[in-house]
Formats: sequence, structure tokens, C-alpha cells
Amino acid sequence: MAEPTHLSPFERFLTLFTRVRPGEGRCVFLFVLYAFLLLVSYYVFKTMRDVLILTEFSAEVKAYATATMAVVLLFVIPLYGALYRLSDPVRLIRWITLFFAMNVLVFFLLSRSGATIAFFYYVWTGIFGVMMVAQFWALAADTFNVKSGQRLFPVIMVGALSGSLVGGGLVVVLIQYLSSYQLLLVAGLILVATVGLTGTCRDSVPAESRAIEVRQEGRTGLENALGGFALVARDRYLVMLAAFVVLLNWINTTGEYILSETVTQHADILLGAGDVDSKAEFIGSFYGMFNVAVPLLGFLIQAFLVTRIYKYAGFSIALVIPPVLSAIGYLTIAFIPIFSIIRFVKVIENSADYSLQKTNLQALWLPTKTEEKYQAKTAIDTFFWRFGDLIQAGFIYAGLHWWSFGVQQFAMLNLTLALIWIGLATMMGREYKRLRRENLSNVSPRLNRPIDDLVLLPGAAIDLSLPHDTFLDADPGDHLEIEARMRGGAKLPKWLSFDANRMHFSGRIPAMYQEHVEIELVASDLDGLSVTETFRIGIRLRG
Repeated sequence: MAEPTHLSPFERFLTLFTRVRPGEGRCVFLFVLYAFLLLVSYYVFKTMRDVLILTEFSAEVKAYATATMAVVLLFVIPLYGALYRLSDPVRLIRWITLFFAMNVLVFFLLSRSGATIAFFYYVWTGIFGVMMVAQFWALAADTFNVKSGQRLFPVIMVGALSGSLVGGGLVVVLIQYLSSYQLLLVAGLILVATVGLTGTCRDSVPAESRAIEVRQEGRTGLENALGGFALVARDRYLVMLAAFVVLLNWINTTGEYILSETVTQHADILLGAGDVDSKAEFIGSFYGMFNVAVPLLGFLIQAFLVTRIYKYAGFSIALVIPPVLSAIGYLTIAFIPIFSIIRFVKVIENSADYSLQKTNLQALWLPTKTEEKYQAKTAIDTFFWRFGDLIQAGFIYAGLHWWSFGVQQFAMLNLTLALIWIGLATMMGREYKRLRRENLSNVSPRLNRPIDDLVLLPGAAIDLSLPHDTFLDADPGDHLEIEARMRGGAKLPKWLSFDANRMHFSGRIPAMYQEHVEIELVASDLDGLSVTETFRIGIRLRG
């Protein structure tokens, strides 16, 4: 079957946000749908976990529950590695999804029996969130090649953020009509709907956009037993990525403690003043709105800023922006520790983390080997992510019980960590460039079909369609951005327009126009390499 040569209407819509090749629209739609449904279910689970644990326990217990996840994942990662070696990735993701869906039913039945599940449910939700999201992005990184992933991941992330937004909104709306545990069943059914998308998404990617499978070298029995941990330990790039993730989550989770403690104190003040009917209602309402505000702002950042940051500032700068925002935010909290400021800082920090930083983290995996994308990625996105929580819990305990820390002291701790994080982000950007150069050679685009000159009368209509293979790029997954301008770089005259998606010139030469027009057509790839073709629209005078 021949590859499509023209953009579909949906693909033309996608060009508002990123560069798209003909035929990629279907796979983008399916990956966006998959991400949307997965994140809707997760955000229902996530919002309800905050309601349950802060109603039954304190913010300190919440911090310890988060740390418990790291201990559980010590056993999960080697088990996952064993399952990976026994199954293909698509089938493994399907079975893991069904396993988590069955867990939801178990929690529902336990709640009906009167069991207290808040602590265990909190731990489960954290593992679900990192495990399932890691599996989705491992599938994406293993399906797309480096250049197609850099172009399309920001759009797929829009689907994930849309799911976050809808999931948080569902809780705000449905909590008035359904119990907490009935909401869990709704989220579980949405999760089951993603099972059929796993293989379909992978099969829908065009050949030119697909990743080339790179298998890992043979490993010893001990390395097999350790699974993803062994892959991380033997690779410098993965060690840096693991440290990057630990720092990221240590900072963010300490910030979550600061927010939770402030919310709880504010709820007690409002309850004492008679301004709210119950503590649980205020906390549930706050986190419902918070979990709408964060993905909403994150969605706007993702849709309108991320691809532009990648294009104009570059990937290395994009890596540094979130830690810089965190440093500024916690510096502000350290000197102005009030509820409204803390809420504002966390909305900004989480929005940047859930949009730009999440896209950064997934793009970092594009040049890695196949087994690294599944086993090492799962280890880093689950255990090392939660190891940041474990360190955070230790510092929360020491800060509260040994050092008498308050909000300002924890904010200063996060400021210090954010400065270290900025340095590590800078190093990661350099390391990514090195690895990308080793695994990917970039070829300049070339002119495939020279453009003939036009000779027209004044007042004549211009209707020139160029072949879509006028320029070609040999790099898999790359996409050319076509720009038309006057020779020398000036804009086209007002009477002439160019549609880059259709490769079409249209317009009408003014009746009294007598000058020749020289036009440059420039084709640029993702790395800025370009080729230029020049042609002339000549004016033939009457008589």
C-alpha cells in the first residue's frame, strides 16, 4: 500500500501545533485517545486518594505512604523484568492493565465490607500512576523513531493533559452524586477501555515514522534477576536520568507536603470559624479544583508553548526551564509562606512538570535501546521516582521531629535542591546531544524536482501546485518545513500566497505590474539543515 502524499484535514489541523507527515494523523489520534483515557482514570484515582487519606490521616502519614511505594517497587521491578522476558511488550501492557483494573474491584468490595483502605489505596494509586504511565510512554518511545517522536510527543502529551483535566473535573461533578468507591468503579471501566488500543496504536504508525528496534547485549543471570536495575547501573546516561528523576520528585513531593499541610491548617481555621461544614468537604473541593487548574494550565502550556520552546530555544533549554521555575517558586514561599502564594507556586510548578517536563522526560528515552525503553524506563519511572519520595519522607520526619522545620524551612530545602537540579538538567542536555549524535546521523534535505520558471501576463491568475516530493529528506521520521519568500529573504508580495501544506502558490498579478519576481523556496529539517530552490515568475508584456 502506497504511503499518503497529502495531509488529511486532521493532519492539517495538527500543523497548528507541530510538523506532521502525511499518514501520521491516525496514529497521533489513537495515541492521544489512549493517553486521554489512561489519564482520566488515573486522575479520578489520584483525586480520591487525597480525599481518603487526608480525611482519615494527617499530611505526615500521607508522606510516609508515599515513601512506602518505593519499598514495594523494590520487588515489583525485578518481577516486571522477568515478565518482560517471557512476553512481548504489547501483551504485557494489556495484562498489567487488566491486573490494575481487577484491583479496583477488590478495593470496592473491601470498602463495602467496612475495611479501612485509605493507606493501602494511596500506595496502590501511586504505583498505578507511575507504572501505567511509564508503560504507555515506553510503548510510544519504542514505536516512534527519534525525529518523529520529537515532533509528535508534544501533541500526544496534549491528550494526556486533556485526560488529567477531564479526570479532575469528573470528580468535582460526580462526587455530589456518587460515593468515593463508586467513582473508583467508573475510573476502572475507563481503564479497561484502553486495553484494545495498545496494539492498534503500535500498528498504526507509518513505516517512515517507526523506530528501528535495537536489542540489548546478552546479560548474566544476576543482571537478568535485577531486571531494569542492572540496565540502569551499567549505563552512564541512565544513571544521570535516574538521578534527574529522583531530584525532580524529591522536590515536587516535598512541595506536596508543604501544600497538604497548609491546606489542612487552612481547613481547620475555616472549620473553627464556621465557614465550612466539614473538613473533608473543603479538602475534597480544594483538591478537585486544584486538579483541574493544574492540567488546564498544563494543557495551555503544552498546546501553545512546548513545541515553540523546542523549536526556538532547543531541547537543552527546555530541560532547564522547570527547575528554574521551582527555584523561583520556593524562594518566594521561603519569604512569603501564605496559603494563596503556596497554592499559586504549586499550580505553576505542577503545570510545568506535567506539560513541558513530562514531554522532556519522554523525549529523553527516544535514542535508547528497546529493552532500556521498557525495563530501565519502568525502573526509573517507578522505583527511582518513588525513591525520591522515600528520601523526601526521611527529610519530612527529620524536619518535623528533629529539626522543628516549618513551611519556610522546607521551602529553603527545596530551593537548595532546585539549584542542584538546574546543574543536573544542564548536564543531561549535553549528554542527550552526545547520545543523539552517536545514534543518529543527520542528512541535509535535497532538491528532488527543480521548479520551472513561470511567464504570465499582467492581471493573470497564479495557480501553481508543486509536487510533494519537490524536496526530500533521507532521515527516518524527519519532516521538512517549507517556507516561500522573495530572493534575499523579504516577504512575498501581498498579491501572492503560498500554502506549505498543499505546496500551492495562488494569487493574481496586478494589472499594471511589469517587474519579474524571484522566489526562494526553503526546505528545513528539524535540526535546521536546509536546501533552497529559486524560480522566477516572469511578466510578459502585451503587444
